[in-house]
Amino acid sequence: MAINLLATIMVVAIHYNSKAFIDVSSGYGINYLLQEFFVNGISRIAVPIFALVSGFIIWEKLSTKNTYFSLLKTRIKSQLLPYLIASFFIFVSYSLITYVFKPQEFIPIDFNVILYRSVVSPLSPQLWFLRDLMFLVLLSPILLYREFFIHSALVCAFGALWLLNAQVFPIVGDYYLMNIETVFFFSLGGLLARKSLIVMWLLNLQKNAKLAVLTAWSSLILIRIYIDPTIDLWYVENYTLSSLLLYKLSIIIGLVAIFSLCKPLAFNRTVVYCSGLTFFVFMYHLVPLSYFRILTEKLFTKELSFFLNFPIALVCSFYAAHVTAKYFPKVFAVLSGGRNPDKALMRADALNKTSS
Repeated sequence: MAINLLATIMVVAIHYNSKAFIDVSSGYGINYLLQEFFVNGISRIAVPIFALVSGFIIWEKLSTKNTYFSLLKTRIKSQLLPYLIASFFIFVSYSLITYVFKPQEFIPIDFNVILYRSVVSPLSPQLWFLRDLMFLVLLSPILLYREFFIHSALVCAFGALWLLNAQVFPIVGDYYLMNIETVFFFSLGGLLARKSLIVMWLLNLQKNAKLAVLTAWSSLILIRIYIDPTIDLWYVENYTLSSLLLYKLSIIIGLVAIFSLCKPLAFNRTVVYCSGLTFFVFMYHLVPLSYFRILTEKLFTKELSFFLNFPIALVCSFYAAHVTAKYFPKVFAVLSGGRNPDKALMRADALNKTSS
């Protein structure tokens, strides 16, 4: 799906931003403001997109021929196995690189460390979402409750908690057991699946309406940056109530905007092919690939490194996914939980024939 491709690009951007290296003691320059707008503004809809789409798909599966237990069985292949493989591979890669190049930082490895870093708390930060998603699927009969009124009430309750940034689940292995953002949007995705006319309305917004939504989205981000250019919600509470509400509202409007823009890309074969690579890219765009930054630091200052590292990471991770899918399809299938670009193209062709 085109929307997954856009969300994956945003995730890569977030993980390669260089805002932390910018000296803002004398003011916020163009570099900081550009990264704040794109990384901490536009790209913050990435996780909500993934959670929303996942909730939509899981509701459709549970409401058709799939039973809850057959769903769990398929998720072992599509989520759990890729999670365990990626976590273990990333841990081994990190350990080897540290042992060779930074022996003073190397931590002795035992079974407990391997178990912790392969299951509970992977070293690569993006994997927290997949861990969340497995819990969401496990609790899907509750989060996507069959009774419409109860389901709607749950969405409203989760939405209120998310709006106020109230994390209600404990931290387990460096991350919340479930982040309230993923819980809310997963449950909301299921609700939208029940009211698919809303989704169709979003996909078919008129040109003027799309322009208005885009303008509102970018304006909200710019206003929030003007009020609070250093907002941070990631396991800290660096915000004011006004900046928090603007931040959250911009995400909601951003989702409307991005869904309204995706329909023209739905049957573009390049976009569809790349969307079939996104799970692999999501899993492997950081460690060990990220060590290329050792070289780029010699070419660019750390403050500006985002503008070099982000495109390099994006191109390299998608190219690695393409090569693996083309020449090692069985390996790619295991690493991506059965997903592949050829399947994405076949689904798009089938949908195109149905709609034409």
